[in-house]
Parts: sequence; structure tokens; C-alpha cells
Amino acid sequence: MKIFTKITTILLTFILLLSLIIVPTSAASSATLYFNKSSVKVGDKVTVSVSIKPNESMYAVEFYLQYNDSVLKYKSGNGNKNAAGVLKVVESPSGDKSVKYNFTFEALKKGTSKIAVTDCIYVTNGSGGSSEKSFVGASASISVKDANLSSNAKLKSLNVSGFTLSPKFSSNTTSYNVKVPFDTKKVSVTANTSDKNAKVVSVEGNNNLKVGKNVVTVTVEAENGTQKKYTINVERLKEGAEDTSSEESEELVEEGALKTNISGTDYSILTKIPETLLLEGFSIETKNVNGYDIETAVDKDGVFRIFYLKSNVDDTPVPYLYDEVLDQFDKLKYITVGERYYIFTEIPSDAVIPENLYSSSFELAGFTVNCLADSNSSMSDFRYVYCYSNGNFSYYRFDTLESTIHRFPEFETLGNQKQDSDTLFARFSRLSTNGKVIIVALFVLILGVFALLIMLIVYLFKRALNRNADIILSDDYDDFDEITVENENNVLK
Repeated sequence: MKIFTKITTILLTFILLLSLIIVPTSAASSATLYFNKSSVKVGDKVTVSVSIKPNESMYAVEFYLQYNDSVLKYKSGNGNKNAAGVLKVVESPSGDKSVKYNFTFEALKKGTSKIAVTDCIYVTNGSGGSSEKSFVGASASISVKDANLSSNAKLKSLNVSGFTLSPKFSSNTTSYNVKVPFDTKKVSVTANTSDKNAKVVSVEGNNNLKVGKNVVTVTVEAENGTQKKYTINVERLKEGAEDTSSEESEELVEEGALKTNISGTDYSILTKIPETLLLEGFSIETKNVNGYDIETAVDKDGVFRIFYLKSNVDDTPVPYLYDEVLDQFDKLKYITVGERYYIFTEIPSDAVIPENLYSSSFELAGFTVNCLADSNSSMSDFRYVYCYSNGNFSYYRFDTLESTIHRFPEFETLGNQKQDSDTLFARFSRLSTNGKVIIVALFVLILGVFALLIMLIVYLFKRALNRNADIILSDDYDDFDEITVENENNVLK
């Protein structure tokens, strides 16, 4: 009974010890770091934002923001210079459960700067009065590129010898169509760059043309390595077939057709659309607009209705979407790669965004694409976009350096794993070095206490066995003495 009491006491003491030293990591809040742009040129300004959401009222916040002051220069924000490359932030929120602080930097020279949030604490009021709590910091890197290198990878002219491109060439238009007769097995492509320091690195697909559709790709590389691709869809006609594209082009716009003005430029709305302009999966559907029958391009699901407009300064038909609520035309944001097209749309509002991604944008083919960028400097050339392509919506990863796009279904998996990763390894990895040392030390201490407990239990158990053996042996000796006496008495009798 005494042994059982001792073991019970030891176990209760061990449980009490664990309750005192174990601090659940899920209770620790963490800072989130955002950049308004991940790729910056010398002379540009970049805004760094720090968000803190502990889900309890805060009345004081303090942390340090570290950066490479040889690459970035602090201009303005919520911080005060504490040392070279270090800002100290001390704020007094009025019971807010979520705060965000902004810091503006200027890029000084080419290089990489790590931005780190460290030594983070906040003060909250509870039933027992005010208490100081810590929250996990964050870090990310930002790249600064040399501003002297041009990123212009546009062409100033593109020709297919002996044939006419449709639409008419424009440096911002990257996809064209041309029809060639059956006896044409290859085409000669001439491309000239807008920037003298850019170069045409390749022309592919212009030889060994097959009957039907062929894709010729012209790749241009800017001085800073940025690449841009122009595609020419070459249709080689069947034997005996005639090219009717010139007849179609003459009937694009009716006399007195609808007109509109966009940003000071007059546009005519095409009443007829040649099939060469249709994207894969789109068909022509007539819509009556102010008494005019206008041909529009509609996808199979009816998600997009495209109007084609032609400006008074350029004969190239350009696809536009019409916003009936705002009563305005918006240029269709799309690219074509080979036989596929990609229409850029907004990231869904209900999307679960991984913490390493932040809202951003980039310029492509003369328009701005809203996207998500990665705070990891090794992924600074990539953007994550949401596109409609050949009848389906999906996430894609766009390489801004090589101007390539690939479907990225892993995006949704990363988003769905956000909460799990936040409570396990990711939360530990975001701890400061001191925090990691403390957690490891606590873990080792727990293992040590547990090992001592096992050793103590084994020791007490062995001791109990030895005592029982002594008692049993003592009882045997007593019985032997009594029998001996009785035998002696019996003999005497």
C-alpha cells in the first residue's frame, strides 16, 4: 500500500510539473510580413507591412524591424531608427485585435535585403490585470535589380514574307494569324526589336508546315533577361482551297457603326468578326446594341462576351469586355501560347491564400495583371494568377522572366494546408533562435524528467520485490524451527 502511495504521489508531481513548463505553441500569435512588390529596381520605393492578429485586445505593441541598410533606405513609417539597419516600433493601439504598420523604403543599389520582425511583444488586459505577451516574428527577402538594364522585350515590326498578318502588327499584340496556300511548306519570318539592346533569340515552327494549323513562335529577350514571346498561327490550306480572309477583312466595320471613346481615343465597334480572331471554344453570337446587330464572341459556358474594337489610329481589332453596370469597355486581359489562350481574371475572394503569398501586380502585353507574389526571394520571378483557359478556370504560375505560364493545381492544396502547417512545423520554424533553444530545452527537460520517473518506478518496484522475498524467507525459517522442536519433543516422549 505504501509503495502504491509513493508512485501515485510521484505521478501527480510529474503532471503538475508538466502543466507548469509546457507552453502550447498554438497560443502564440505571429506577425505576417507583406511587400507591395517583390522585385524592385534601384530608385524605386517599396512598402513593407507588418500585420499582427492575436485575436485579443492590444494596448501596447513593440517589435524591431531589421533590414539591409546598404540596399534599402528607410523613408517613412511607424518606426524609429534604433541602429544601422534596425527600426524600433512602439505603438499604443486602443484595444484593437488586429493592427497593421507600414514602412516605406527606397532601393539604393542592386542586391538582396532580408526584412525581419524580431523581439515582438504586446500588452493585453485580462481579468487579472494587464499582462505582457510575446508573438512570433517573421522574415522575408526582397530583391533589388539594376535600373540601368532595360526590360523592353517588345518588337517594333513582325513580318511573314509574302503574306499579311491578321490583325495588323502592334508591339503590344502577341498573337497573329496568317493563311498560306497548300504548296507553301515553310515561311520566312522577319522580326525587329524596339530596343537596340534587346535581341531575337529564336524563331521556331516556321519549317515543315503541315496542312491545318501550325504555330510559329518568336522569342525576344530584353537587356535584363526578360523574355517575351510572339506567336503566329499559320494555317496551311488544303489542296485546292482558297484564302477568303481578305474578303472578310473588308467587311469588318459597317458605315456609321457604333463608336466609343476610351481614355481619349475614339474606337469603332466591329459589326462582323472574322473567324481567324476567335479564341478556341468561342463562337459568334449576334447582340443588338442601340439598334445595331453586333457580332460578339461568346465562350461555350457564356462566361465572357467579347466585342472587337478598332481605334482611329490603329487598324488592329482589339478584344474588349463590356461592363453594363459601369457602362464602359475594358480591354480583355489575355495571352495566347500555341493553340491555347489564357484570360486573366481576379483571384476568387473566397480563396485560401498561403501565408507566404501577398497581393501584387505585373505588366504584361500592355495591361496590368492582378496576382499573388511569393515573399521568398528565390521565387521572386513567379506570379500566381487565376485564368480562364479553353473552357476551364484554374490557378496558374506565370514566369515573368521567361514569359511562360503553367497550370498550378497545387495552389489550392497549399491554401488548404495553411492552418495545419501554421500549428506544427511552420510555427516552430518562424521562432527566433532563442525561442527555438527554449522549446528544445523544454523538450529535453521533459524527456529527462520522464526518464527519471521511469528509473524511480523501476527502482521502487525492485525494492518492493526484495522486501517481499525477505518476508517470505523469514516466515519459512520460523516454521522450520517449530517443526524441529516438535520432533525433538516427540523423540523424548
